[in-house]
Amino acid sequence: MVLGFVIGVSDNMNNAVIESPSRNGNQKVFEIACFDRDGSQTRKFVVSKKTVIKILAIGLAILGLSEIGGDVLGKWAMQEKADSLRPTMEALAKNGQDEASLWLAKNYPETEAYRVAPLADKGMPEAMLYQGFNLARAGDKNGAMLWIEKSADAGNEKAVEIIKRDSKR
Repeated sequence: MVLGFVIGVSDNMNNAVIESPSRNGNQKVFEIACFDRDGSQTRKFVVSKKTVIKILAIGLAILGLSEIGGDVLGKWAMQEKADSLRPTMEALAKNGQDEASLWLAKNYPETEAYRVAPLADKGMPEAMLYQGFNLARAGDKNGAMLWIEKSADAGNEKAVEIIKRDSKR
């Protein structure tokens, strides 16, 4: 039985194959071969069954953590990006750029939510949606739905989805 998987040891090596177990004295061992992209073998390792189990367990743990932590890491990366853009967006918003004001409100709702209402009043569909979100957070469900409906009527896709989802309840 051959089990293949990809490893990122270096730019030159990217494949490894765990070959059928063989016996080395009384100990069951596995041969792990690494190959170049062109298919030529570069290295061969002999490891015990215990080591193979550890390698597979570490791989599964990394996979599990990426599934669980992926969202956290993704949010962290998005926040890092937002933090790097914030000074520029603040300068643009100060100069009257509505999109920059909305960006600030979306990325920093706890401190920049005040920027949404004037934009929603101007008729920006996405600002209308976020005005609805702000009102919902404040506990005004009727006001929230009013703004979300206005956003949907103006063609905002997310607002339309919310209205459809709400109508099914």
